[in-house]
Amino acid sequence: MAELFEARLDKMFAEPPAFEDAGVFAGDVQSKLNRNWATRRLVIGALGGIGGLIGVGQIVSSGVVGHMKSLAQGAPSLASFDLSHWHGRLGAGLSPATSGAMWLGLAAIGIALALALSRLIEDL
Repeated sequence: MAELFEARLDKMFAEPPAFEDAGVFAGDVQSKLNRNWATRRLVIGALGGIGGLIGVGQIVSSGVVGHMKSLAQGAPSLASFDLSHWHGRLGAGLSPATSGAMWLGLAAIGIALALALSRLIEDL
């Protein structure tokens, strides 16, 4: 008796029922997913950028850059990171840690723009 019941269940649920508007429904869902994907990318990118700025701010405020510079003074000249050269070009009001954070932020923005441009070209 159980085998007969299971056979009936298998037959009833083997294939989903076909609806008349299945193709239209699938097209509508696919178009909504494609349309919202650009918005998702924009929101994820913006939130990632904000998170990156918060992270850079935390690193700068914790004094890690100054500590790394003091550690690098004992290292060979290739390992040292001299920000005083860039400090003169940026202006007298910026500290070396602030100018380093600014360069790091500019590099992150450049990478983000390159990725956004490659995604845009990929979608075209």
